[in-house]
Amino acid sequence: MRNTFKPDLQMDEVVKLIKLSMKGNIENIMEYKGGNMNQVFSFDCDGKGYILRVGHKQGSTLQEVRNKQNLLNQFVFHGAPLALNMDAGEYEELIYQIAVRLDSTTLSELNADQKKGAKSGLAGILSRMHRVDVSSSKGYGWITSTGDGEFSSWGQFARSFYLSEQQGFWENWTDLFETSFLERDVFTECYNRMLHYVQYNEDYRYLLHNDCHESNIIVNNGEIVGLIDGNFMYGDFIKDLAGWIDPANHHGLNEVFLETYEQQGFPLERLEERLLGCHYFSGLDSMRFYAKANRRKDYDWVRNRLLSLPMI
Repeated sequence: MRNTFKPDLQMDEVVKLIKLSMKGNIENIMEYKGGNMNQVFSFDCDGKGYILRVGHKQGSTLQEVRNKQNLLNQFVFHGAPLALNMDAGEYEELIYQIAVRLDSTTLSELNADQKKGAKSGLAGILSRMHRVDVSSSKGYGWITSTGDGEFSSWGQFARSFYLSEQQGFWENWTDLFETSFLERDVFTECYNRMLHYVQYNEDYRYLLHNDCHESNIIVNNGEIVGLIDGNFMYGDFIKDLAGWIDPANHHGLNEVFLETYEQQGFPLERLEERLLGCHYFSGLDSMRFYAKANRRKDYDWVRNRLLSLPMI
């Protein structure tokens, strides 16, 4: 079933869009698989590699997108393992962004043995992101065009994320309790658990990628070299690690993360509680997304996973 949440541009439209920003010889256009909200393409222009990302505006203005691109480029200059942004523009009801391509492939394209070998380097790449100095800004949650976070505390951001009154993609999202398989009692239970645990995330403020799954991790010659397509925000670095660390099991890959972050001096106190705060925060969003997308199997997996998490 086609994903109705992201654009569905045909190749002739993609070429037309790229030529709005790039004046050279365009070739080798290829669409990346995966992703829920944006179409992503790789292409070459005059022999150099670039990435095109296209999504619905969702209330964002072009100037806001360009301001954020400039900010993210500053993070790159200070060590963030991200691609440099080149341009942004509008195409009908869409906003597109072009960045320098981090050549190679995504982690999701590798086989199981290749993935296992590459994943050992993920902790080092993410820690580069989290070491970026953000002391010149303030606030938590989504990064605004000024460089500050939108909210004064992490708890305020977490609560606002699930208010019934929303704009853009999540407008009228609570209707899902009546029109889909999203269960109000289960959602409320997990939301209350989130409120209990997010207090442990309050005192930590770092630059977060906030969408660190296999399709957004770039691998070259068996080594992870960078990250793409983030939903950047300020908050506890544990949120970027939570998808890779089981709060009930600190063995295997978990140990690599914890050893790397401990060696680099990152604060790891109340780790279990912080992990749970992040798992509930992200899991609630996944539940309502899968309900909206009518993906019952994925919804049930997340639902059962959240309900089975240990209470500390």
